[in-house]
Amino acid sequence: MFFGRLQVMEAVGFSLAHGISIGECAFRKGHRLSADDCLALQQAGCRVVTVTRLDADEVNEQVAATQLAELITADTLAIEIAIGGRVNLKAQDAGLFWCDANKVLELNRIHEALTLAVLRPWTRVEKGQLVATLKIIPFAVPHRVVQRAKQIIADTELSIRTWKTCDSPVLIQTTLPKLKTKVYEKTATVQRARLASLGVASLTEVRVPHDQASLTACLSQTINQGATLILIQGASAICDRQDVIPAAIEASGGVIIHMGLPVDPGNLLLLGEIGKVTVIGLPGCARSPALNGFDWVLERVMAGIKIDSATLTEMAIGGVLKDSPARGLSRVEDTRRGPWRFAVVLLAAGLSTRMGENKLLLPWTNEATIIETSAIPTTQIQAMQHIAVVSRDASRVSDALVNLGYLTVENPAPEAGMASSIRIALQCVHDDVDAIIVCLGDMPFIKANIIAQLMESFDPTDGRALCFVRHRGQRGNPVVVGRRFFGELAELSGDIGARVILDRYPHLVHPVDVDDDSVLVDIDDHEAYHRYRVAP
Repeated sequence: MFFGRLQVMEAVGFSLAHGISIGECAFRKGHRLSADDCLALQQAGCRVVTVTRLDADEVNEQVAATQLAELITADTLAIEIAIGGRVNLKAQDAGLFWCDANKVLELNRIHEALTLAVLRPWTRVEKGQLVATLKIIPFAVPHRVVQRAKQIIADTELSIRTWKTCDSPVLIQTTLPKLKTKVYEKTATVQRARLASLGVASLTEVRVPHDQASLTACLSQTINQGATLILIQGASAICDRQDVIPAAIEASGGVIIHMGLPVDPGNLLLLGEIGKVTVIGLPGCARSPALNGFDWVLERVMAGIKIDSATLTEMAIGGVLKDSPARGLSRVEDTRRGPWRFAVVLLAAGLSTRMGENKLLLPWTNEATIIETSAIPTTQIQAMQHIAVVSRDASRVSDALVNLGYLTVENPAPEAGMASSIRIALQCVHDDVDAIIVCLGDMPFIKANIIAQLMESFDPTDGRALCFVRHRGQRGNPVVVGRRFFGELAELSGDIGARVILDRYPHLVHPVDVDDDSVLVDIDDHEAYHRYRVAP
């Protein structure tokens, strides 16, 4: 193929490599120039154009893309017309996208001029969603490449496995006294919503005691009543093939196909079968609407795909589903819209090396020490938990904080730095806490209203997943850190705190400007102590 710049009057019969607009002359990329076109361009002031011309053994991009697209015979895909050498393929209906990945790779390896990009196999798609795009990169492709591509693409499966009807799904929940009724109600609501998104209109729910005999009887009755799919949410997790749920399935004449799933969250899933009825023992995480391994299994079932042990083990690739902090919005945050729940983490495990004596126990006012003065404002805000990490003089510091409602935990190796204290605190944070407020035990000037401002500013649904106070452009403390970052916080080491996370994700950080310079003042040595101390 010729590609280059020519004098405009020499370009008759060539095609434009780029669109051009000069005066009243406007031609699109790929336009074949006539003698009149070239004359008009010259009269408009154009002297040189960049053009192309195919060789005898080449096929135009539009022609090549169209010819290849015509060989894709999937009834579940809508194949659009070629534009600029590109053909888009979209789902005709909702379901799971499937392709032969090896064939797709083989096609892409023929020549750099030819590309076929597709979604990952088993990606869930909606009607009208783009699932694949065929693109000829240059203006033309060698004829031999097109011929070879035709052979491969004619043998390449691209399809949507659409959702099948499921008339009688049943959810069996086993019960134990330790679980509240609202847990079962929420679980049923979540599973109904899951199935509804897959085209299932109704779900029958049954509750039975968490013992093998009761569940066996329930399974037999459910099968006799014509159930087409059985989901079992145990009051206790499935820990072994001899546990209540698998034992009841086998006692009902069923078989265990596979126990366990290499997907996290979702490891404790069980797949069984009673006759022709699929039975799924749900992991505990299935009580939540957040994506987990059960979703992947249920989608395959609802797409009419036969699932066996090999199918489940193949889910290991890509099987880590936990949220990445880099996402704009995590799955947990996407299902929550506040009010946000906080835990205060008070770091009081420093060694006071510059002070010599334990600065936290030094008097600050007539009534309180430095640590007590620093902690009191944190008890005046609405927080689910108050956790303090202590080390030097642990019992004395703990006594002061316990009286203020704090849970105290000791850092056995405070010399490892601040990161080790944060890691210890995170182990105590409740699962339903949305964020922690990291406070320092040697900042006695911090006020409750400043902490409240931070809490009010935190909103991960609006991109404010990390918040810090700032005075006249200088970053201070405390800092609010959303749950999605807890894993990274726990992996930090040395004498560094949450600030490294703020630096790592600037697009998720929100500074809170305050007029009070107390957010910059900590008591590190005797000079600071005597300069700032409130005299008795």
